[in-house]
Amino acid sequence: MIRNWIESALSETKIDCIILKQDECNHFREKVKQKFANANREPLWEVLNECKSIYNPDGWKLIADFISNDSPILFCDVLNDQRMYIFNNMLELNIVLAECPGFTFYVTSKTLDYLFCFNDHDYLIGCGKACTFLEGL
Repeated sequence: MIRNWIESALSETKIDCIILKQDECNHFREKVKQKFANANREPLWEVLNECKSIYNPDGWKLIADFISNDSPILFCDVLNDQRMYIFNNMLELNIVLAECPGFTFYVTSKTLDYLFCFNDHDYLIGCGKACTFLEGL
């Protein structure tokens, strides 16, 4: 279902992204869990380490203001969508998310220097540099 929402939003907005191959997704997901989680289970946001969270129903929009030199990678918990999507920048990612119904998602980079999560309880969660970003809001 989420895959359909994302694909529809990509088509509607004419925004291009790269969809990682399944083996790349599996490997990268393990790296994310090793760096940011204290357990190997999902939903990932329930087991994140050293993070900051803020309650804001529109909190997902705030990630557009996060500055990173790396392309953002969007993904969900495996049960919701196994794919990972690499966007050109945070603004394009936000444009696509704005076209979708709400869902729990994660955003990080290949260097894993940050991790954002927006969950179904309207919390924006940040780890790594994303934690520092949320502390500055």
